[in-house]
Amino acid sequence: MDARHPEQTLKITFKSRLENMDAAEKKRLDDIEKHGCHVIQVLAEDDCPPFSYSVGIEQSSGYPEVIIIGLKRELAHIMVNE
Repeated sequence: MDARHPEQTLKITFKSRLENMDAAEKKRLDDIEKHGCHVIQVLAEDDCPPFSYSVGIEQSSGYPEVIIIGLKRELAHIMVNE
């Protein structure tokens, strides 16, 4: 059995995951650290409107994540960041 403290194990696990992340995943984490969230945009498809959503707001501030449906990417991005 591993004698390390859970906090140490978590740090080691996170570090090993970070080393295996691609550039896009690292950018998301960097955005969350620098700006408090990362915004993901999903394009419209068939009858479904485009939408944008936040990742990291709850982790960084304790507030719920945000989803914006039906607006252009640029406007949705501004709204999530405000």
